[in-house]
Amino acid sequence: MFDTDDTDWALSSKGNQWRRLHGRLLVVGQSKFGIWARVADTFVKGRFDDIDDAMRAAERAVTTVSTPMGFRPDDWEAQ
Repeated sequence: MFDTDDTDWALSSKGNQWRRLHGRLLVVGQSKFGIWARVADTFVKGRFDDIDDAMRAAERAVTTVSTPMGFRPDDWEAQ
């Protein structure tokens, strides 16, 4: 089983940046088509000027995603 604690950004063996945030895997990389960001199995919409921009977009996607009960991930600790 994988650890679900939040991590800092790190470099993967494939050369992509990755981090775990609120139990979700964020991955940012670059292809011949441009820079991309992914949260779990879903690519983040948009075009990114640089890797840092894609990292911020992935983090925003996690913190603005709603759950079936309507809570954001940060709200769970308050319950």
